[in-house]
Amino acid sequence: LKKMLKLIDALEDDDDVQEVYHNLDESVLDE
Repeated sequence: LKKMLKLIDALEDDDDVQEVYHNLDESVLDE
């Protein structure tokens, strides 16, 4: 999980990637 958070942290500068992760976040929360 820490590695994933680091990856997200590194990619947050990219707006497109940020959107993808927001969508991923919602998918995870739905389960």
